[in-house]
Amino acid sequence: MNCLIIGPGGISPRLFNEYMKISDYVIACDRGARHFKNQYQRPDLYIGDFDSIDPKDCENIPKDKMIHFPKKKDYTDFELALKYTPDQSTIYALGFLGGRLDHELANIMLLKKMYDEQRSLIILNENNEISWLEETQWILAKHKYLSIIPLTSMEISMEGVAYPLNHRHVQLAETLTISNEIRDEKALIKVHEGYGILIQAEDPIRGKELEAWEEG
Repeated sequence: MNCLIIGPGGISPRLFNEYMKISDYVIACDRGARHFKNQYQRPDLYIGDFDSIDPKDCENIPKDKMIHFPKKKDYTDFELALKYTPDQSTIYALGFLGGRLDHELANIMLLKKMYDEQRSLIILNENNEISWLEETQWILAKHKYLSIIPLTSMEISMEGVAYPLNHRHVQLAETLTISNEIRDEKALIKVHEGYGILIQAEDPIRGKELEAWEEG
C-alpha cells in the first residue's frame, strides 16, 4: 500500500500527479492543503494546526476529514501526519524540502524513526529522493548522483557504480560517499555496519512551470 503526504513546499505538477496516481491513501499536511485548492483530486485526510492557511480555505475542508491540532504542541505537523499513515504502507512525502532548514533536517531525521518502526519513508522533490540506509539493498537509478551520508561509523560495499567500494570504513562527517553515480539501471549497496542517509540527486534546474507552482 502506498501512502502520500503532501506538505507545504513547492511541488511540480508532474511529481504531484505521478504520486497521486500510485497512492492508495493521501494526507494533506497543514499548508499542504493549498495544493488541492484547484485540483479535482482530494486527500483522504487533512491534518495540522493550520496556522498558515487562510481561514476561508479551511471552511472548504470537510470536517469529517480534518484533524485540527493546536498551534502549541509537542510534534511537528509532519510527524503528526506520519502517525496517521496506514500500517505497513510505503510512505512518500512531497513538499517537505527547500523551506526552513530546521524543519527540513527534522523531517529527514524522521526517516530513522520510521525505519525503527519497520516503516518505509521516502522524502522527495524533483531533484532529490531521500531514504534511510541501514541494510543491504538494490538501488534503482532515479537521478544522476548517488550519495550516502553516514550518521555513524559505517562499513559499506558498493557495486554497479562509478566508484565501487569493498568493505570500506567511512566515518561520520566524511565525504567519501558523496556524488557517486549508478552505472546501469541499478546498484547494490551492502551495509556491513552502521547506518546513514541515502540520497539520489540531480543538479537543480528551476523551470518556469515549477516556479509558477511554488508561487501558486
